[in-house]
Amino acid sequence: MIVATVFHGRAKNRAGSAAPRMPTSARGQGAPRRARYWLLAALLIAPSAAFAHGAVSMEKDLCKLMVGPYLMHFTGYQPESTQNEFCEDIPNLGRTIIALDFIDAPLRDMAIEVQILRQSSNSSTPDALVYSAPVKKYPNGSLSIDYPFNEPGNFIGVVRAGAGANAAVAQFPFSVGQSRSRLPLLLGAVVLGVGAIGAFLWVNKSKSRKDGRSAREIES
Repeated sequence: MIVATVFHGRAKNRAGSAAPRMPTSARGQGAPRRARYWLLAALLIAPSAAFAHGAVSMEKDLCKLMVGPYLMHFTGYQPESTQNEFCEDIPNLGRTIIALDFIDAPLRDMAIEVQILRQSSNSSTPDALVYSAPVKKYPNGSLSIDYPFNEPGNFIGVVRAGAGANAAVAQFPFSVGQSRSRLPLLLGAVVLGVGAIGAFLWVNKSKSRKDGRSAREIES
């Protein structure tokens, strides 16, 4: 019968051979795997947290509106108060122009409907329709909304392309005249990004360390 003894931290039998050990690479694999999951989640969440706003999104410095499978270029500005363009929230009260340029050609042959609703402050009251553009086709591939926002609040823009059950619909919430800061979202995105980079470096460092241990154990 072989009796195991401990000698300098290693289990050996009387013949001097080392007792079987679990390979280092087979241990602790759960932590790197979980780190990879966190890395993937951070990479997926960070962009959406920073830029997502209903059907409106920012991509390569262009504001885009997704209407079903179709894309429109979204541009907003207030000629009487600022020369800056905006993509989502409207900074000031007053006259506001929103231009929609069709990126996908099929939109030129579809009837387009545009509405703006003011969000109700309670769930028992329906949202109020404050603007509605005539339903028609825009063969030139662009349309504009010219509306004076006289009161601050939260609104919902609705763009419908086509008619009936096959109509493509986009909704995008936005605020008017409210200084709603994007700083918390941006800070959250930065934290997630830094965490993702840290997790990636930690996984690679842990893997290199364990590979080195495995090589030394094989040699010994």
